[in-house]
Amino acid sequence: MSLENWLNSHLIEKYKSSSEEIRELLAVADTEIKDFQVSVLSKSTRYMLAFHVVLRLSMIALYGLGYRITDRNKHHYLAIASLEFTTGSDKKEIRYFDKARQKRHGSVYDTGDEITETELEELMEKVIKLREKTGIWLNEAHLFF
Repeated sequence: MSLENWLNSHLIEKYKSSSEEIRELLAVADTEIKDFQVSVLSKSTRYMLAFHVVLRLSMIALYGLGYRITDRNKHHYLAIASLEFTTGSDKKEIRYFDKARQKRHGSVYDTGDEITETELEELMEKVIKLREKTGIWLNEAHLFF
């Protein structure tokens, strides 16, 4: 698969972003990173915030290439999968974030899965690395800066 295949399958559409929008979204992601490090919040809330940063960074990268997701039923799944085509995330990283997506879903909508401190710490660490990788990728690709 490729973004071109996704476009032809109507999973994504062309989207014109701007430097200002990208910078604003990165600022929101940075704020959310600070927020999920606030230890007085529950582990579940912090995990949810960390996962939302993954989604936001995925969308930023897609916007940078001129696309946005149109398939609302698979939005979170596609956002994570798109990291392969944008920031160059490998299959292992994508699988990790997809499992985090499933864990977050279970915690919020299903059984109220408990988030362990280890799971939270690992996700926060990986999100911070993804933020760094996304910034480097945007700069190296000369997208919007």
